[in-house]
Amino acid sequence: MDEEILDFQQRIERHENDLNHKRDAYQVLGSRLEDLEVKVRKAALTYLADNPEAKKMSMDKLEMAASITNEQKADYYELMGLRIREKIAEKMIDSIHGSMSAVQSLMSYWRSTQFSNMK
Repeated sequence: MDEEILDFQQRIERHENDLNHKRDAYQVLGSRLEDLEVKVRKAALTYLADNPEAKKMSMDKLEMAASITNEQKADYYELMGLRIREKIAEKMIDSIHGSMSAVQSLMSYWRSTQFSNMK
C-alpha cells in the first residue's frame, strides 16, 4: 500500500515537473514572439519611411477600411450568411434527390419481386 502511494507521489512530481518545463518553454516562446513583433513593426515603419509611395498606398487602404460603415459590414455578413444557407439548401436538395432515387429503386425492386412471386 505504501509503495502505491509513493509511486503515485512520484508520478505527480514528474507530471508537475513536465508542466513546469512546458510553462517555461511557453514563456520563452512568448518573449521571442514579442521580440519578433517589435522587429517586424520597426522594419515596416522603416520601409514606409523610406518609400513614400508605399506609405501613401497603406494610408489609402487604412482610409478605405475606416470608411466602411457598420451597416455595410452588416450587409456583407448577411450576404455571406445567405450564400452559406444557399449552399446548405443545395446540399439538402441533392441528398433528398438521392434519397428519392433510392426509394424509387427499392420500390421497383419490390414490385419486380412481387410480380415474380405471383407467377
